[in-house]
Amino acid sequence: VECTTDQDCFPRIRSRKPTLIPFTKVDMCECYADSNLVPFDECEGEGDDTCPISKCAGDACEGSSAVCDTNVGVCNLNASLSTANSTEADRNETVAETASTSVTEPTKAAEVQCTQDAECIPIIRKSIPSPDTPLVGVELCSCYVQSSLEPLFDECQGEDVTTCQMTENSIISCDVMACDEKEGYCNTEGGGGVCELRELEVDDEEEGDDGVNATAIATACNTSNDCFPTMRDRIPLNQDVIGVGSCGCYSDSKIDPFDECQGEPDTTCATASC
Repeated sequence: VECTTDQDCFPRIRSRKPTLIPFTKVDMCECYADSNLVPFDECEGEGDDTCPISKCAGDACEGSSAVCDTNVGVCNLNASLSTANSTEADRNETVAETASTSVTEPTKAAEVQCTQDAECIPIIRKSIPSPDTPLVGVELCSCYVQSSLEPLFDECQGEDVTTCQMTENSIISCDVMACDEKEGYCNTEGGGGVCELRELEVDDEEEGDDGVNATAIATACNTSNDCFPTMRDRIPLNQDVIGVGSCGCYSDSKIDPFDECQGEPDTTCATASC
């Protein structure tokens, strides 16, 4: 029993969903009725490694309320919200198409996907649907850009694991450096904010004379053996991001590791599913 009175129910925006199993209820960033007595597990049993967090734009639950169907003890949204959820689903479908934008043919979108460069994340595509489904976006193992403000692009395009081709379940191995020379940025031309990819500008001099990397992320080193390339999988939410954004590659130090959360606690330091 989820509820006995309306006070046991509340509207909630879904900010997480599993990736290894078909999800139930609504899709990412849509509104649903949750229970104070029996809260819904948005990861549906999966761990943090396979259950991404989305920073949703807008309030899909604005103006809505949740009520208890006392006949069955289940929380439901008001019927007036069904139209709003339908509109939100259409918007998420548009976002999925824009999120798969290629470098050569960027797609402009009316929706604001970003406000700053750090919200645009380069990602290597590791799944594609079966040949019977028209491919949206880039090919397998190619680089594309995703906005941290929008729901994650469904690389399987609605197919389940039995038909979707995944690199983790096959002999195909993507080049882990496919996005190494690219960066995501927020294109604000025309008044909107759209995530796009561009070639990464590399400084001619990567290290300073004092043994500190001459990049935005400064980590100490004595020799080249102290340095190693790594992918950033965490960013702070309450301050400007130093260096690369989520899933970007940077040079870290074995003797002076970079704090990707930049001093923030786990509660405000987002983990990306790169």
